[in-house]
Amino acid sequence: MKNPKIKKELLDLCNTLQINRLEVLRKAMDDAQQSANEYGPPKDRYDSYRMQLLSKHEMLGHQLQKTEAEFLAIKKIDLSKKYIFVDFGSVVITNNQKFFISIGIGKIELGKDVYFAGANDNAAGVAMLLELAKYYSENPPDYSVAFMAFGSEEIGILGSMFYTQNPLFPLKDIQFLINLDLIGTGEEGATVVNATIHKKEFELLKKINAENNYLKNIKSRGEAANSDHYFFHKKRVPSFFIYLNGGSQAYHDINDVPQNLSLFGYQNLYELLIEFSQGLMK
Repeated sequence: MKNPKIKKELLDLCNTLQINRLEVLRKAMDDAQQSANEYGPPKDRYDSYRMQLLSKHEMLGHQLQKTEAEFLAIKKIDLSKKYIFVDFGSVVITNNQKFFISIGIGKIELGKDVYFAGANDNAAGVAMLLELAKYYSENPPDYSVAFMAFGSEEIGILGSMFYTQNPLFPLKDIQFLINLDLIGTGEEGATVVNATIHKKEFELLKKINAENNYLKNIKSRGEAANSDHYFFHKKRVPSFFIYLNGGSQAYHDINDVPQNLSLFGYQNLYELLIEFSQGLMK
């Protein structure tokens, strides 16, 4: 990198983004703790709302620790150091991408075919979102369908957390939310997070699947803070997180590329989701 000005601007931007992220997390932690304090003790033996708020506070604390570590790592970058290969703190300008920043994410090899495509995680989910949006634009239902794509999922589901704090329309108006990730395979069926919480909806999903033989099986899973459904769920929006099983096991590495995806259950999941949404509205 021969232009120290550009490198400084990039580093300043990274610092600003991390500082903003830290502020958002700290505020969210304070809000969760304050809400738990104001709510008081459980109203009865089945009341778990205060515990949910405290669990949220704990999860945010873990995200805060991770973000603080990343912020400290950025602070260690030496602007005066000159690099002859890609390493921690280096910035590379190529003909294909404007900027590449290496900051402690493991060994990186630059080459024509070496990159992190994220085909299953989560280009497949984005593709499904676009296909469903196209379907509903051509076949308008009697109810509203909103499509959302969130950023910063990999660094603590921050995009969807921010949205639930700043919704474009009241969250109470969402009858059901379906979150899709890792849907480029399907040889071994699907798993549904929150299935044990929304049992009626899960039984409907399984019934439709059994009648049409869409997927090999649909497994039930409980609450998990592992994707963008989570903060909607914590705001009491009924929600599922659906992902497919089997096939390629590439995850967060250079092997998560389109040619490794079978798309075995992709089309059938598409059909299942359409029928499921229709069933929810009856």
